[in-house]
Amino acid sequence: MNPLLAFKYSHLRAAFIALTLGCTAGFLPAQTVLIGNLGGLPAGSSASERNELWLMPDAESQVGLGITTGSTPITVGALNISLRVFGLTDPQTFESGIYSDNGGKPGTQLAGFNPISVAGDPVGATVYTTTLTAGSFALAANTNYWIVGHDGGGGLYWVVPTNSTPASTVGITYQGMLESFDTGATWGTLSNYSYNNVGFDLIEGAPIPEPATYAAFGGVVALGFALWRRRRAAA
Repeated sequence: MNPLLAFKYSHLRAAFIALTLGCTAGFLPAQTVLIGNLGGLPAGSSASERNELWLMPDAESQVGLGITTGSTPITVGALNISLRVFGLTDPQTFESGIYSDNGGKPGTQLAGFNPISVAGDPVGATVYTTTLTAGSFALAANTNYWIVGHDGGGGLYWVVPTNSTPASTVGITYQGMLESFDTGATWGTLSNYSYNNVGFDLIEGAPIPEPATYAAFGGVVALGFALWRRRRAAA
């Protein structure tokens, strides 16, 4: 090949690669902890255990964790939680979702997380991860939400970590915990339970790409096609 053409094609190839990397970066999922008290521990990690909250063996018993977003909308993708089973060797199921606020208590479900299969006894407190069934859910700014979870079987405990106070670096405020014993018809605090939280990390999800991202990706395709045609014509 002519040296000048080779030089030209090498620059086109470099531009193509740079543009491709720049565009695909917009599609990579984020792993930022929006609010929580597990310290970003990944799934499968052993969780510290200060206490446990028993999730009674039916869906009637539900636990709600209240949060309020800050001034910026944010996208949720996953939930990390610390769970364990006592007295049962069979795996147990944990189910959860994001709910609206209804006068200071959980309202209707807005998005659901995939069910979690929790290892039976004698496995200790462990961090589990569940993703949203829809992939992601956008939390509006300055809005109250609830993370609600319940046991799908029996013998399941939501673990309270040693450092139990939930914290956020993105302006989300933790509002406390409520429990229902009638499938969410009524909610209240537990008078004999001295903790106001359980172990969780709410994880940021990948936002839906902006139209400009799609336009740039289209430019990548067009540039690649032009490069292919030029190389073919020069062959």
